[in-house]
Amino acid sequence: MFAALFYVIGVLLALNRVREKCVTRSVPVPEGTKSGDPLVLGAGKIPAVALIDRGKDTEDEATVQMSLGSFEFEVTGKEKEEKEKAIEVGDPVYLKGGKLSADSGGDLFGYAMEPVAKGKAGTIEVKLAAV
Repeated sequence: MFAALFYVIGVLLALNRVREKCVTRSVPVPEGTKSGDPLVLGAGKIPAVALIDRGKDTEDEATVQMSLGSFEFEVTGKEKEEKEKAIEVGDPVYLKGGKLSADSGGDLFGYAMEPVAKGKAGTIEVKLAAV
């Protein structure tokens, strides 16, 4: 009973709330974005994955999933200046030029849930970084 009361009070106190959980949303994305592409949105650097091709919702938008979940991507075990680096479970994965790697010169995208050998590329599970 108390939980329901607190929920009702919370709803009444936040009359400006649009979504309780903003996980998926249609947003502007770069031209050529396809379903499954990794993205980092805006100055806030929100990691996201396109769920549909650009233009399916509106001309310059696509529905994306942001900050929650994990997806399979090809990730390369290389960092700055093509220096080889192994990726271990839990290591940060960065997005730079549309590619995911260990290169911290890119934007933080997520965390490796599987290893990648030094200098190699592999399709692994990547957990999106929470913002």
